[in-house]
Amino acid sequence: MTTPAGPTARVGAMAKAIGPGALALAIGTLGALAFVWLDLPLPWMLGAMFACLVASLANLPLRRPKPLLAPTRVILGVVVGAAFTPDFLAILPALALSLAFVVPYVAVLGLIGVPYFRKLAGYDPVTAYFAAMPGGLPDMTAIGHEMGGDEARLALVHTTRVLVIVSVLPFIIGSLEGIDLGAGARFGVPITEVSPVEQVLLFVAGLFGWWAAVKLRLTGATIVGPMIVSAAIHISGLSDARPPDEVIKGAQLILGTGIGCAFVGARGRDILNAVVLTLGLMVAMLAVTASVAVLVGTLADVAFVSVLLAYTPGGQAEMNLIALSRGEDVAYVAVHHVFRVALIVIGAPLVFRWMRAKGGRSS
Repeated sequence: MTTPAGPTARVGAMAKAIGPGALALAIGTLGALAFVWLDLPLPWMLGAMFACLVASLANLPLRRPKPLLAPTRVILGVVVGAAFTPDFLAILPALALSLAFVVPYVAVLGLIGVPYFRKLAGYDPVTAYFAAMPGGLPDMTAIGHEMGGDEARLALVHTTRVLVIVSVLPFIIGSLEGIDLGAGARFGVPITEVSPVEQVLLFVAGLFGWWAAVKLRLTGATIVGPMIVSAAIHISGLSDARPPDEVIKGAQLILGTGIGCAFVGARGRDILNAVVLTLGLMVAMLAVTASVAVLVGTLADVAFVSVLLAYTPGGQAEMNLIALSRGEDVAYVAVHHVFRVALIVIGAPLVFRWMRAKGGRSS
């Protein structure tokens, strides 16, 4: 007599039948629909993210839909580039002043984060340093590992940082002025209102930008390359279209699924420790970010929420999506994130080598 299979076994059999990536998207879609029904902020991204996170913690056989992640970021790059209208040139003076604060901002976060991870988490110097750097998740994990840091801890900390910020920030922003970021939020026009010619133009712009950025070895090539090409098209007036609302929401679904599945295989205890540690640091980080947003917003005459989104290190794609849903200046937000990530990817290893060399000479 055979024993009936339990829920986990049945899900495992389903995963084998349709594939772990497809199962993850199915679970992400259910989570997104639940968030739509509850009218929660950014349902297509946050709903998918939380559903896949819970499934990951339940040890379900999920896998990030890797073949779809790069094309998704290309779509988001095109979307962000569409925000660079001819009017963008008028904000360049304010943009230059605002960008000047990014360097001291990153330095302050490092001065807070490195001792935090050293003393409270007990991380070694290399891991603590690169865990504290508010750069891109894959970049900081890879560079920190090359320098001798703990790759697993770095990946967990930076994944948790993005998860926490993306989870909390929409609720904060939505409550500031009563803005609706729920299921009713629109990211573009319906697909039926975008001409086929415009859709082909945007598609070609995304592919060419991606290819060119890879050839030039640009940081964040999948977003930055399409963004630059799309921005050139829109600033020049060749097009004023952007990808349809349905396509953008689909991109959010894939992005949220990918974030939620990033915890597959991690032990529950390790995830809990990372979340607790990151929550503590995020309180200080968001306090610094809010203070900088008030200062920069006043000096550069830019809306507080736009500056907050431009400086908050929650991931380029995620922060741009929140800015888009909120109706903020997406071009302004995007330029800051590109600059911050490039600054950290280039500068953080140089500063670390200098500190290590200085420490060696003084010992």
